[in-house]
Amino acid sequence: MKNFAILTSILLMAGCFTAPKNKDFTGEGKFDNKGCPTGTWTLYHAANNALMGKGEFVEGNPDGEWIIYDSAGAKIAELEFDKGKLSGIYRLFYGSFAYKNATGKLKTMGEAKNGILVGRFIRYAPDGSVVVDYTSDRKNILETRFGSKFEAKNQHRADVEYLKLISSIMNEATE
Repeated sequence: MKNFAILTSILLMAGCFTAPKNKDFTGEGKFDNKGCPTGTWTLYHAANNALMGKGEFVEGNPDGEWIIYDSAGAKIAELEFDKGKLSGIYRLFYGSFAYKNATGKLKTMGEAKNGILVGRFIRYAPDGSVVVDYTSDRKNILETRFGSKFEAKNQHRADVEYLKLISSIMNEATE
């Protein structure tokens, strides 16, 4: 399993977020005297100015609860950060585009500690049935309650990549 702390290290440079030049996302908020985002920020999809997310930054890092939306307005993530590191229970939801009948339904519930995906993870199908239910430490799938170890590893990798994508979007919007 990949260390979820990679997410933070990709996004953080000199103590705060930095952004790529391509602007698919924008944000409204304040910067501190170091040029790092601070306080409450509201992020938008640049193409249609739809709400992408809202949350707090402390010393250039996301902190507290962040709710993330797709460009059609469907909630796709509930994330909890502690000093820039994903911590606590996170929830990912089906967005508006891939499974229209599942929009807004819970897709994955997992746990993170200090930026690392650890603990129990449950992945749901668009109809709400459980696809895989497993427990993982930093590197290994420790137990599968439902589904195979192969499915659990694939789901874990997919969550890491999806959360990296969300974080890169947050990064871009705070330029």
